[in-house]
Amino acid sequence: MTQPAGITGAIRPAGRFAHIAFLYCTTLGTYLLSALCFAWYAQTDEIALLLLGWVAFGTASDFLSHILGLHFGRHRRFLLWYARINFSALCFGIPFTTMAGAFVIAAIDPGGISARIVPYHVEILIASLLFGALFMFARFRYIEIAGGVELTLDKTDPYTSRIFAARRGFLGLSLLLGITV
Repeated sequence: MTQPAGITGAIRPAGRFAHIAFLYCTTLGTYLLSALCFAWYAQTDEIALLLLGWVAFGTASDFLSHILGLHFGRHRRFLLWYARINFSALCFGIPFTTMAGAFVIAAIDPGGISARIVPYHVEILIASLLFGALFMFARFRYIEIAGGVELTLDKTDPYTSRIFAARRGFLGLSLLLGITV
């Protein structure tokens, strides 16, 4: 008798194949979407496509962390460094989605707030990179789920909980900006 799926992360053998196939398909599909955005950007020089490509690439890399956790669960040091780099990249990528929308809307409405934000995309990128780098020093903890190992932020650590709270604020500001543009 198999354990029911739940917080322990157990997956019934019949569903395990479907779970792994879904992870592989979404990872591959998102990397392909990223490549499509980069190729389209190379032909059109539309910054919004570049930003969207980076967002898709970051999402695919996050999906890849789940696959790596399934296959390399005993190589915890490797998984820890992948998690540090991946989470840092995800955190510095938060404003990319907002900026991609701002570029599109600025092209439609050159007199709006989006058109005033777009010229500062380099400064926003630099600030985002610096903020994302803070997560290289965050503390992670290992959890076993679905037959693999996942890393999650250890929010009991004071430094990690502070930067995670700052991330929430930064994400909230990005969403607010995205709504207003």
